[in-house]
Amino acid sequence: MKQFVNKIRFTVLSAMVVLLMMPAMASTSAETLRILEWDAYLPDDHQQKFIKLIKEKYGVDLKLNISYATSTDDIFPVLRDRKADVAVSVHSVPKNERYHLIRQNWFCR
Repeated sequence: MKQFVNKIRFTVLSAMVVLLMMPAMASTSAETLRILEWDAYLPDDHQQKFIKLIKEKYGVDLKLNISYATSTDDIFPVLRDRKADVAVSVHSVPKNERYHLIRQNWFCR
């Protein structure tokens, strides 16, 4: 289980790095990254290391605005309303017929 959680943490951090490498984010100003995640997927020490890495590598003062999902039903409204830049989902949500995320190309936006 610990190995799985570490893989999830790495995936979240990787997604954040990709977003921060976008040209709009490559300025020297402060940026806020809005994250919807499950509690404990991104512990405080990982957050601080990530903020430090982004500052050192890209010169961006990063602020993380983290909100927490309590069920899979919390994820779709946040994606639909674009209230998060990164949403950490469980493996079953993208293929769930209630959401049609793959069919509507939500992963390509």
